[in-house]
Amino acid sequence: NRFVCIESTPTMDALDGGKAVTSIEVGEGIEVLELKDDKAGNSCAQCNLLRDGTTEWVVIKEKGGASNFKPCPPFVGRDDSVEAFVNAIHSRCAEAAEIADKKTVEVATHKQGPLADVKAKLLQIRAKLTAEQSKIESLKKRMTAAKSAVLQQRKDELQKIQEEKAKGFAAKAVKEGTVAIEAAEARASQIMERAKLNPDKKPEVSELEGLKSAADDALQALSEAKAVVARALEAHEVYKGSARNLLLEARVELTKLTGRATAQERKLRTATEAVRTAYLGVVKSATKQAREVLRSSARASGKSVDELFDLVSKGKPEVTEAMFVKFVESLPGNPLTKQEVSLVFKEFGRHGLRKPGFAKALQEFTKCEKETPITSDFNVGTSAVMRKLEQGELFEVLEGPKEDGDAQVKRVRGRAVRDGIEGWVTLKVGMGPASLKSREKPFLWAAGKATMYQKFDEASAKIRDLQVDEVFELLEGPREEAVSSEVHLKVGTSKDPIQGWVTIRDTAGSTFASQSGEVYVCKSTIAMTDEFDIKKCKVVRKVSIGEALILVSGQDGQTDEKGIKRLKFRGAHDAREGWVTLKGNQGT
Repeated sequence: NRFVCIESTPTMDALDGGKAVTSIEVGEGIEVLELKDDKAGNSCAQCNLLRDGTTEWVVIKEKGGASNFKPCPPFVGRDDSVEAFVNAIHSRCAEAAEIADKKTVEVATHKQGPLADVKAKLLQIRAKLTAEQSKIESLKKRMTAAKSAVLQQRKDELQKIQEEKAKGFAAKAVKEGTVAIEAAEARASQIMERAKLNPDKKPEVSELEGLKSAADDALQALSEAKAVVARALEAHEVYKGSARNLLLEARVELTKLTGRATAQERKLRTATEAVRTAYLGVVKSATKQAREVLRSSARASGKSVDELFDLVSKGKPEVTEAMFVKFVESLPGNPLTKQEVSLVFKEFGRHGLRKPGFAKALQEFTKCEKETPITSDFNVGTSAVMRKLEQGELFEVLEGPKEDGDAQVKRVRGRAVRDGIEGWVTLKVGMGPASLKSREKPFLWAAGKATMYQKFDEASAKIRDLQVDEVFELLEGPREEAVSSEVHLKVGTSKDPIQGWVTIRDTAGSTFASQSGEVYVCKSTIAMTDEFDIKKCKVVRKVSIGEALILVSGQDGQTDEKGIKRLKFRGAHDAREGWVTLKGNQGT
């Protein structure tokens, strides 16, 4: 444990009853060897003085609670301790010299007596102090120079360590990158040599598959080797330290390694292009034949895709390659070899053939290229048009194509994915362009939170929530949902002059207000009377323009001998009743 002095403290040669040896000055460091309490109750320590290594006893903390030392910072060592000791001696000499000068001035006026004798002694003391101060100044300069030399030495050593560390870091990075790149290059070179196909000999499917797989592995190895170099370059970029400039050469070497790997990638792709083309051709041909056989068999069986999957998988959630090969071999008219069937399986079930992949292999989907009608029967002339198949719509083929030899028309029966309508669609007429273009089975993935309902209407029962990024099979749709709009009217009330907007009908179709046949609005000022007969009646009140009147129920209106039609109303704002002329004899 190391401590630093915060109050000048004397040292002793023993714990109790020891003699004073020297003092420890403020800023000096000590290394504690043993802690004990003396007879007075002070906390003492036997310690080594960092300035010269001597062993003494000191009071760390007095009984009253005053501390002479505090925990030492890690950077306080021998140099700092010696410097603190020398500075303390220099300060004491300066203080003594100042006192001697002051006393000398005080006795300067005395020519005789004891004080005159003291004056000579003071001058001797002052001269001695001056000599000691000169020695201490010289010592301080030597200490400063020594300390600077030590600091420079430490700085040089640290710089050397950082340089060695940077060199080791750079050498390790270049070595790891070189080993990775050279191993990947050797692997790629072997594949390029094997990829030189004999033009006079048709390669076996297994040979093409093996070469393609090996080429993919070699490309992956080159990619991983480049990743090793990239990580090394990233580490170089974030490397900190004064020796960072030593990494420049290593960065150049790593950049060259990246270029070598990129060039080797290009060479490998070029060398294996023929292999990939041949492999893809075999896979495409085998896949096309397999799909035709599978679709024909599936349609002929009359079973759905789900039923066929359960039959092949024997109720399990996944079809193995052996199950798939056995199923395809059992189909009538199967022209595929076992190797070709294996390729088809890997094409549709690269990570295991589950129900979506099996359905993708069996189902045939097309996209409408131009608008064409969906009819109820194969014969266009005698069948009814169910609706138009619009451009861009998806159409699942369920049967066909069948050809009408006389009309040179090819037609297929299927289902419109948007709304599920089934019918016949013209695929092609003569040598003209096809109306339907093949496309893969549609799948969707949830880009955000969504809910699955039992029916198209959101008012139907909820099945479950879809998870983000969840993949699901498109069975029907997309269909637009017709949402009724809200109807609002700005109105004024009859009882008071307040105006505002009211909802007449909401989006759910609920009606909150409707037009009334019993409310009339005054168009010109007219009197309301207590009786029908104008000659005998009395005026109840005046009806103002714009005032609303409510027809008293149970009347069809009465007309007097002059042709004036009158009805009995009730005021909307005051509920007073009376007779009002609906139309005068002049037609107003």
